[in-house]
Amino acid sequence: MASFDTVNYSLRPNKAIQRQIVFDALELVDRVMPLRQSVYIGFGSVWFTDFVLAHRRLGIRDMISIENKPIGALRARFNAPFKTVKVEEGDSNDVLRTIADDDALNRRQWVVWLDYDRALSPEVLLDIGTVVTHAPPNSVLILTVNASAGSHGDNPRKREAYVRNLLGPSVSDSLTATDFGADAIVDTLASSLRRYIAEQAVQLGRPGGYVEGFRIPYRDGSPMLTVGGFLCAPGARSGVRTAIAEDHWPGMPRVPVAAPPLTMKEISALQRLLPSDRPITRAALRRAGFDLEDEQLSTFCEHYRRYPAFSQVVA
Repeated sequence: MASFDTVNYSLRPNKAIQRQIVFDALELVDRVMPLRQSVYIGFGSVWFTDFVLAHRRLGIRDMISIENKPIGALRARFNAPFKTVKVEEGDSNDVLRTIADDDALNRRQWVVWLDYDRALSPEVLLDIGTVVTHAPPNSVLILTVNASAGSHGDNPRKREAYVRNLLGPSVSDSLTATDFGADAIVDTLASSLRRYIAEQAVQLGRPGGYVEGFRIPYRDGSPMLTVGGFLCAPGARSGVRTAIAEDHWPGMPRVPVAAPPLTMKEISALQRLLPSDRPITRAALRRAGFDLEDEQLSTFCEHYRRYPAFSQVVA
């Protein structure tokens, strides 16, 4: 069963915040490495939320959505939000290789978001390799995977063996089984994937290499991880690195995105306490009439400007 049959991907607050972070960052890079003429490639599903953002916020017109099942592809074509969205049916690596063989698409940048709901796997690494190998200069690669501990093995030693088997020398020799525990696996995956993509770019002789720009852990039922960056042309590398080094760069948030689902009344009460130069305390929330866990409160305060407002209209 496709995940869109069980989950409405447009209504998850942490996923919504994560998307806004990604496109906030891409808008900043767009100033030094223009992305408007790019081809956007991703998994639009039937909701196409990131495709709408790519068009509205970056002005990208041509977009390709990959669906691996016939019914999913048919529904995706029906739900495509713009006439310039093309739905390609097939396994993602097969479709990515077909795109790579298209001379017209090879003359343009790619913005690729491989937004999986599954764990890191050989198939995921195959997709990464195809993009790093074939993406034209000044392309963007973003990757989202399920980072829950259980999806990589049922104990730290099994997780370590699994991840080392996948990523090889990109996993630091200094890491121990402790770094593959439930509380550490997300950071271990993030650092190892950064090295893996960067090393692939070097091995393939990409002149501008790879510049990391995204490291976003978030909760979406399970712990999730978004990583990625820029496969720059040599002339764009310096400008991209400068943009990422700015204090306001959003692509690597200080606080994991773990905001709770909130009612409109709770959102309103929290917003009345913000912005603030000092952290909002749980005591202040209790005075307002409700309470949250520490992680939930800190996440909301960090990302409140991106927190979505959902409501049901009852006729």
